[in-house]
Amino acid sequence: MAHYFLYYSVIVSRQPPSVIVKCGEAENHRRSRFWFNTEIRTLRTFAPFRFESEEFCIEPPAAVFQKKDTRGLRAKFDDMRVAKKVQLRRDSVASKRYCLCYSIRLKTNCGLELVGKKVRLTVRHPLSDIPSHVACTEMADALEMKFQAIVETPQKNTDGPAVVQPRMFTMQVLPVAEEYQLRKNSTTEGEWKLVPFFDWFFKLAEIVNKYLYSMWYDGLVFGFCSKEDSENLLRCIPRSVLLVRFSDIEYAKIKISVKDRNGG
Repeated sequence: MAHYFLYYSVIVSRQPPSVIVKCGEAENHRRSRFWFNTEIRTLRTFAPFRFESEEFCIEPPAAVFQKKDTRGLRAKFDDMRVAKKVQLRRDSVASKRYCLCYSIRLKTNCGLELVGKKVRLTVRHPLSDIPSHVACTEMADALEMKFQAIVETPQKNTDGPAVVQPRMFTMQVLPVAEEYQLRKNSTTEGEWKLVPFFDWFFKLAEIVNKYLYSMWYDGLVFGFCSKEDSENLLRCIPRSVLLVRFSDIEYAKIKISVKDRNGG
């Protein structure tokens, strides 16, 4: 378990700038040198020092961790290689995408050793940094901006043909309900399935884009907020109002808060 945690605790905190431009015509077997200020560290450790004038070779790949004044581990890149990424989409045939591949040799004080861990860093956005610490408000703002970008982007309609003049009081199921409907013969009927946060995030953005866009455009969709923030919103509004919150861990589960005329 400790080795498994160490394996996934290695992260890349800084990307090299303009690798695509400088390695556009390079091949895997060629050696090349250029400047960069990339760094790598393990989770829960600091990386306050930056090498503004490092250089590396394309082959062979190697990364060596060094102790920095009891402030965590830091890897300095000596030799690396650039590998061309396989084209996955037809619209990206004309574009050249490269990723940095390197191996790691890491040993902890308890004797745990990690050898041969390969990290593939796809170079797309130069000079993108991961700060050492991020406040909760900054994280919420970043998620809010990402959510707004997804909602504002037109999504392809995957629904079937619309029913013209449906009959009233029928058992017709809406497309949004079909996505989350459980089988009647299932043993888990009535239970909610827990989902990863990123899966819930994009699914919720898709729902807002497809079914709640008019409410989003009118400013009725507030965005990301905690339970305390939603209760404060209800207190600040003088009139009676209904507030609906989507669950942050389950599909299609909502929480409804009501403020009546008496303020209760």
